[in-house]
Amino acid sequence: MCMLNQTQGVAGTARAREPYRRIESPAELAEILRNPHAWVSDIAASQILGIPRGTLRRFRAEGRGPRYRKVGGAIRYQVAWLIEFVSQTTVETSETRPIPASEGIAMHG
Repeated sequence: MCMLNQTQGVAGTARAREPYRRIESPAELAEILRNPHAWVSDIAASQILGIPRGTLRRFRAEGRGPRYRKVGGAIRYQVAWLIEFVSQTTVETSETRPIPASEGIAMHG
């Protein structure tokens, strides 16, 4: 039987434990982001999103924010869900929004 918990990880491996603690370096963050199916704690999710852990807690209480799973008392976010959340909250500005051809600059000759 394979048990998953924060202390032991999967089958007691240290590697399985990594995403459930604070992300310590940019290289570690890059490694986690390369696996969209990885599960991370709310601590790591707050670091990935760049928002306080308390904001994630408030989002959950309000039924907002990224999707998550609750296993026992543990909150887990899938990396793909965090990326999806960021994509959905992107705001286009006048400088980043494509200009429709009908609004383009007219060339006068």
